Amino acid sequence: MSHNRGVTMVVVTSPLTLARLLWLYGEDDLWELALALPPEKAADIGERAGDLMMHPGAADAIWPERPRGSELVLVAIEALAGGSPPARRNRRKPKKNLPARLNATETELWSSIKPVSDVVDQRNRDRH
Repeated sequence: MSHNRGVTMVVVTSPLTLARLLWLYGEDDLWELALALPPEKAADIGERAGDLMMHPGAADAIWPERPRGSELVLVAIEALAGGSPPARRNRRKPKKNLPARLNATETELWSSIKPVSDVVDQRNRDRH
């Protein structure tokens, strides 16, 4: 019987989704940078966020009293600001106030994930 090499989790996201999350958590100086991320960098962020989700104590140590499910925000700040400070807000801004560049339909959000999903799929094939 073969043994599993370890369980991993990857959050497949997109630069658009990361930008929206950063804006919602008050990171007004970072969300535009997120929009320009190449798919490979968004995939890196998703891998790190998945790792934090598998080890929640690690995320809690970086951002105590963080909102549940905020790993992507934390890792995006880490990647774009060069450190891992907690987000400026512990509660989200209302989505109705999103800047026009961040407004997207559900279909557009799902479509924006495709390039990153392709990178994640290729990395998985390369590992096996």
